Amino acid sequence: MAADGICDRDNRVERNEASATATLRTLNTAQAVYAETYRSGFTNTLTKLGAGTDAQPDASHADLVDRVLSGGVPGGTSTSFERAGYRFAYTTGGARCRWAIWRIDSWSGSGRTPSAAPMGYTSGRTPGAGGAALPRRNMITRRATLQAVAGAIAGGFAATLPGATTQAPALVRSQRRPGDKPNLLFLWTDQQRSDTMGAYGNTRFRVPAMNRLASQSVVFDRSYVTQPVCTPSRCSVMTGLWPHQSGCVRNNIAMNAETKTVPELLNDAAYRTGYMGKWHLGDEVFAQHGFAEWQAIEDTIYRKFYSAGRDKSARSAYHHFLVSLGYKPEEDNSFSRNFATTLPVEHSKPSFLANEASNFILKHRAEPWMLYVNFLEPHTPFSSALNDLHSEEDTPLKNYPGTPLGPEPEAYKLRRQQTAGGKKKGTGVSAEDRARLLRQARNYAGLCSLVDQALNRILWMLEVTGQAQNTVIFYTSDHGEMMGAHGFMAKSLMYEEAMHVPLLVRAPFRQLKPHRVTQPVSHIDIVPTVLEFLGKKNPGLSGRSLVPMLEGGTRPDSNVIVQWNSDKNEDAGAPNARTIISPDGYKLVLHDRDVSMLFDRNKDPQELRNVYGKPEYAAVQARLRKKIEEWQKQTNDKQALPGT
Repeated sequence: MAADGICDRDNRVERNEASATATLRTLNTAQAVYAETYRSGFTNTLTKLGAGTDAQPDASHADLVDRVLSGGVPGGTSTSFERAGYRFAYTTGGARCRWAIWRIDSWSGSGRTPSAAPMGYTSGRTPGAGGAALPRRNMITRRATLQAVAGAIAGGFAATLPGATTQAPALVRSQRRPGDKPNLLFLWTDQQRSDTMGAYGNTRFRVPAMNRLASQSVVFDRSYVTQPVCTPSRCSVMTGLWPHQSGCVRNNIAMNAETKTVPELLNDAAYRTGYMGKWHLGDEVFAQHGFAEWQAIEDTIYRKFYSAGRDKSARSAYHHFLVSLGYKPEEDNSFSRNFATTLPVEHSKPSFLANEASNFILKHRAEPWMLYVNFLEPHTPFSSALNDLHSEEDTPLKNYPGTPLGPEPEAYKLRRQQTAGGKKKGTGVSAEDRARLLRQARNYAGLCSLVDQALNRILWMLEVTGQAQNTVIFYTSDHGEMMGAHGFMAKSLMYEEAMHVPLLVRAPFRQLKPHRVTQPVSHIDIVPTVLEFLGKKNPGLSGRSLVPMLEGGTRPDSNVIVQWNSDKNEDAGAPNARTIISPDGYKLVLHDRDVSMLFDRNKDPQELRNVYGKPEYAAVQARLRKKIEEWQKQTNDKQALPGT
């Protein structure tokens, strides 16, 4: 967004609000970008000039920051201060605003006016780290976009590259301190495989914020979703219920109004609650299930699923954000997912969510809060302003074509044929297919980086407001992405790439030391874990708290169950499945019809050889089947299993 517009918004707020406190309560996207201009541009410049990020700001500096972040610097005035031999002046006037930087020795006269031009300034648009300007909306070019992102990464845009130690200075001090009720920041993506960050072996994707967070967190090496598709998985993450318990067994089934999510289970009026991003559990744009603040990013594809009585003309917060920037809606007064992929970084959905999440964290810094932020990316469509940020060498296809050597369900074969454009088995892998997948893999990596720059900004706000030590952070995804593995795209399969996702947990107030957990765990355990962190006992949910494992312990029984409930719109008519992943390296997939599967991942990590029914694996197969049957009794799962 242009700084001209930001200044206009600041001026309007200053006229309409009685005090900076009232202004703070109505922070919006424009003011969040304005705050980001100050933090990323000015703070990094100050650091480069030698002041250091560990230097504590003086009282006038802290007051200035509070005023800037609350929109309290009125138009037509100027504010400045000196540090490290330089004078920093923020000036607004009319429709312009800028930071200007002079050497102190270049100032002269009793009025302290500059005798030379400023060394540098930002003016008329929002800068990236170190003053690197993001492109205007009408000047979107591949080179400009990539230069802006590269500058942000190189300058440490609110974070640092992997291995560095610089952290954000706590410029705005929260009134709360460790020992009070902790905050919850739940960050998750859509369709992100585990091997998209350094902690899971990928050192080529440009995701410095994810890598930094992982270095400070407990990393779960083998984290699995309850069902590898959006709605069922999301419902489990929000409620702690299995899909067959909640009724959300396939996409676009609305969560029952009586089903309780984390804020409803916690039932603590002291907490400020917010949900931002993709929901996909019904009534997409409407606040619900205990979340008081709601910022939706999509509406077009979900309106037909609104419950009776809902206003189908209602649009998402992101829709209104784009309109405020001058974008014109497409047909049916909507912005499609494809439209969003054409926008510059600063107008993307992740950047919008970073703005809104930063507003929330800043606004509620004096009280406990819980905030869920769910990015649509790196879900399809695989395209963004960062399509060319990675090379083919950065994004090799893994386990491709990966055609199984043993028996496989007929529905899987049909879907593979559909993925290949209708070509039948035996026609081989064409150069055209490979080129298409390589292009999509590069774009997918760019989407991960798009999320990462937004993640940077959210984590920066947490640090700069002094709340990082008293906030538990979760980072995960609702399912993975095949990206060519076994010849498939998307999810909805019982292969590793679709069901294995990242899971990071950071809780400084619990003195958790960063380490790795090698035992398999399930998303069904997330809600009991969150509740324990927030001081609430498990209310009878199927999952078990991960806190003992986070503190370095182990589980005597860490088998993980993953289910698939057939959905002809997602799986080409695949059978229902109940899957178990064992800590000793086996995966058993029982289908109610068609071929079942057993993989010895110790010998076959790519899951190419189905050994189901092999005599030498009879004991393993019987043992794991029994575990599935026990789980079914415990959770009242009525799904039929194949005959023995």
